[in-house]
Amino acid sequence: MRATGGAAVLAPIAVAVFACGGSTTTGPNSGGKPKYYLTANIDGTAWAEDDFGASTVGARWVGPGLYTISGYSSPAATTVLLTLNTIRGPAVYPLGVNFGVPGGTAQVSNTSSGWATRLSGAAGSITITLVTNTEIAGTFSFVANGILNAPATSTKNVTTGAFDLPVIAAQAIGPIPDNAGRSISGALAGQPFNMATVAVTTGPTFNAMGQVIGTTLVFGGGNDTQGMGAAISGVNGIGTYVLTNKSPASTMNASLTNGSVVQAWNSGSVEGAGSVTITSWSVTRAKGTFTATLPGAVGGAAPISISGSFDLGLP
Repeated sequence: MRATGGAAVLAPIAVAVFACGGSTTTGPNSGGKPKYYLTANIDGTAWAEDDFGASTVGARWVGPGLYTISGYSSPAATTVLLTLNTIRGPAVYPLGVNFGVPGGTAQVSNTSSGWATRLSGAAGSITITLVTNTEIAGTFSFVANGILNAPATSTKNVTTGAFDLPVIAAQAIGPIPDNAGRSISGALAGQPFNMATVAVTTGPTFNAMGQVIGTTLVFGGGNDTQGMGAAISGVNGIGTYVLTNKSPASTMNASLTNGSVVQAWNSGSVEGAGSVTITSWSVTRAKGTFTATLPGAVGGAAPISISGSFDLGLP
């Protein structure tokens, strides 16, 4: 199984929203500088959200762990948009991931064109240094590729991003559910990966007599070039589960995509190709690690090594 991450529904391109207007809102000991701000360098040129937008629009808190940070600069006629999910607190989160993977996506747009982070799982990062019910602050950087009236090969390189914004919610927001968010990262053939899209399911494992002997944990993910998946039978909590092609089988697969060329690997043809170690197991989450050497299945692929870790909110 491979959960691909090559496409996603991106947030609408944000264009000129706010009229030009200055704000005199300042913080204590600010020396006249705005208390709230959203700034960055775009392709080496300084960019800053209008003071009015930073202080009055702020960061929209739209759901548990969900934030939209959108800023418009009148002098540059350019918008920067960060769409974040599963933000549990101060930490470093990846940009270039789909909804459900902690982190988010980023976009740059002007009145005619737009650029967005690829679903590579590693198009950039955002570091949240402060998040409360009233304020969110941090830093960010990312590379966005053309998606609207701009070639896909064109980029916007956003560096030294920084923000300190009021948190604004249209309604009361509850806590993030314990089972929200899932991630898979590691290395495939020595190349690091962070999956942009991750899926997980669970179900009963049956023996030959039809008796339930545990849980079958199925998880996988993909980004724009890499993919992996695993189906582990008979899970009964913390422990190491060896890959097997004997019933009930536990298998793992992986894939690499380069344009139209796809190579794939699957443990199903051999016994004991690797293992999955579950280090934490509850009704809401599964955490652990995996390692395997997988034989080639598609594209004349030689055996390949894969290893990594997972943190999965369970359905």
